[in-house]
Amino acid sequence: MKIGANPRGMIGRVGLLSALCCCLLVADRGFALVFDQGTRKSNARLPRAYTGRIDGDVWIIGNSRAIKSFDLPQIERRLQVRVENLGVNGIRPALQEAFVIDSLQLNPAPRLVIIEISYLKSEWDDSLAAEFLPYAEYGDSTRSLLNDRLPKQMMAADIFNLRRFGGQLFL
Repeated sequence: MKIGANPRGMIGRVGLLSALCCCLLVADRGFALVFDQGTRKSNARLPRAYTGRIDGDVWIIGNSRAIKSFDLPQIERRLQVRVENLGVNGIRPALQEAFVIDSLQLNPAPRLVIIEISYLKSEWDDSLAAEFLPYAEYGDSTRSLLNDRLPKQMMAADIFNLRRFGGQLFL
């Protein structure tokens, strides 16, 4: 018997394949929605910045030195201000610029921004940039930069919503 000779068998296979694709699509969208809610409720600095929940008078921006070099409680106590540290380990200038632009658009403007500039190499790091995929939907500058630098990953993230989260821990 030739493959496809039985029309009912072929229709059944196509129907089963269609049902499987629909289930995968629904699961993709459903799990992505759950992870999106996790991002919106996370208290980590990047999710808070990309979802408009940073409300500091002073922002500290930079790489790991920005994270480790400033004593936030002491600054807050001495200056009587709220301080938010938005440092990201190993962040490169292009990605940091997009992050800062998005943060300024999505959050109330700070009175002072301290930029720690010890890392000025302009090299690009795909693996670090890929960690910003979960936030591409929230910030236009980040999305534009990632579309330019990681077009395949962004296309996959747009087709498969769950791919956007890539199993990342929310920084």
